[in-house]
Amino acid sequence: MIIANKYEVIEEIGRGGMGIVYKVRHLELKANFALKMLLSEFAADEHLVARFHHEARIMAQLQHPNIVRVFDIAHDGDKYYFVMEYVSGRDLAQILKESGPLPLTEVIRITKQVGQALAHAHAFKPPVIHRDIKPSNIMLENGSGRVVLTDFGIAKLADQDLTRYTRTGVAVGTIRYCSPEQLRGSADLDARADIYSLGLVMYEMCTGRRFFEGLTDEAVIGRLLYERKENQPVFDDNVPPFYRRVVTRSIAKDRTYRYPTAKSLLDALEQVSNAEQTEAIIVSRRSWRVPVAIGMIVMFTLILLLWSRLSTPPVEKRLPRFSSITPKETLLYLAEGNYQDFEVKADSADNRSISYTWYLDNVGEVATG
Repeated sequence: MIIANKYEVIEEIGRGGMGIVYKVRHLELKANFALKMLLSEFAADEHLVARFHHEARIMAQLQHPNIVRVFDIAHDGDKYYFVMEYVSGRDLAQILKESGPLPLTEVIRITKQVGQALAHAHAFKPPVIHRDIKPSNIMLENGSGRVVLTDFGIAKLADQDLTRYTRTGVAVGTIRYCSPEQLRGSADLDARADIYSLGLVMYEMCTGRRFFEGLTDEAVIGRLLYERKENQPVFDDNVPPFYRRVVTRSIAKDRTYRYPTAKSLLDALEQVSNAEQTEAIIVSRRSWRVPVAIGMIVMFTLILLLWSRLSTPPVEKRLPRFSSITPKETLLYLAEGNYQDFEVKADSADNRSISYTWYLDNVGEVATG
């Protein structure tokens, strides 16, 4: 299919509530683009056509590397379309379906880039509120890893004259990612609505499951609007407390308890990153400190044993051995005290004295008589 004699359709790459997105090739530039075309059943509705153009104008004004760029808007007969940059990659919904939960470092990296895109949109004059943050609207570019926020189809400019196209009731966002105030149809939506939705995406990225898993849209609405119980995310054991606190605050039902701006959310994420890096360093240090400590203890013990062997004098025998040279054999009795005592008895019948000489081995003569 050729559109406006300029674009050749290569394939369909996405479909939303109001339009279809095609990958196209510019016939003259020989470059690929993404072309979003309004569904034919809406082409006769001037109000919806105006909303369609409204989306293109918003995206064209938001010049940011993490927001898909719009280059042209036109129509070919009753085919209304606008042309965007083509991002070669997969959306986050596909990635989570195929891979399950992501590593925390990757979760934080993606969240930071989406947060930077939102910070830019919210700082626009007047602020732009996306109102449909969800995994299928977050693209990850192949090769570069760049994160790109897409589909500003129901984005709201915080200006009464410029929001008339967004309050039709045709689309208010994806219910399970909508903030409570958005479900109520509040006219004063601000950045905190997008922060709430992003918090739910953050939860899904690190757990691999949607926050309202298993609930119908009606049940989600009932829980958000009519139950007083606060949203309490349940994390796996490997999710650190720093990240849990960021997500829990982001998805508070009452927006006054959420982060007030995307910038404050980014600051909190930076603290999480620093805490994670610090913990990684501590764990790394522990990993080599344990064997080193054990080695030092063993070495110290061996040194103590060697020192005790060298410094302790040899233990003398309890009683020294004596040798004697006497005219006749004698009996030697040693007293068992702390001192050495002995007596000599002659074996003659008259017990008369005889001469004697006593020698202590290795010492020499010690007594004569």
